[in-house]
Amino acid sequence: MTCDEISRVDKKTQANTYRYDKNTYISPMGRIGDLLNHSCNPNCKVVKKEGKLLIVSVSPIFQDEEVTIDYSTILGVDDDWEMKCNCGSENCRRMISRVDSLPEMIIQKYCSLGMIPDYILG
Repeated sequence: MTCDEISRVDKKTQANTYRYDKNTYISPMGRIGDLLNHSCNPNCKVVKKEGKLLIVSVSPIFQDEEVTIDYSTILGVDDDWEMKCNCGSENCRRMISRVDSLPEMIIQKYCSLGMIPDYILG
């Protein structure tokens, strides 16, 4: 979906889309997106490779552990979305919003781990 198209779909679809590039969003609903949740201490990242978005581990994921990403890493500086966070991690930010809302220390950490796609950083 383009930026214009996403503004015309229902709120649930809007809330569950991933930024694919500067002007395009995709909806993983009904697929992997239904199995991912947010954490302020994520164990995975979104990587774009060969035209696909992949979920890649950044730390060991143990049996019965939830697969998580930081939603802020898929929200560009021009995205207008936020959500109350209840992840329960020790470093919970209490609110999830676009990438530029992240503390600089977290942005630096995420960039060093390749957790923020270039098209998100602007």
